[in-house]
Amino acid sequence: MLSARYRVLSTTAGLLGLVGVGLNDPATTGLFPSCIFLSLTGLECPGCGSTRCVHQVLNGNLQQAVDLNILTVVAMPWLFWRFSRWLLGKPAKSSTSDYRVIASIGVVVIAFGVLRNIDVPMFEFLAASE
Repeated sequence: MLSARYRVLSTTAGLLGLVGVGLNDPATTGLFPSCIFLSLTGLECPGCGSTRCVHQVLNGNLQQAVDLNILTVVAMPWLFWRFSRWLLGKPAKSSTSDYRVIASIGVVVIAFGVLRNIDVPMFEFLAASE
């Protein structure tokens, strides 16, 4: 089990990173790296637009965040809940249902990555807007 000091230091570093993303628009500054997968293949990975999405959420622009990466917006409450449990030192319970949840998340992420690259009007909303 990780010490409380480690959790506090990790949280502080994460908060500083969020402040950096909140104050510096990734779409206009060169502080953040571009997606290597997109650069190599021309296809958007499931995470494309996530940094810009987080920036928009931190600045209160939820609709723009959804336009950039809806999966990130949908995952934020769950990620916050899991992070809160970790920060409080509550151990993760290992059970068959946990593995099913993790496998389901994997399937959703892969499906999202595939569907956002299909050039069909029905799936256009999944692509990261510029």
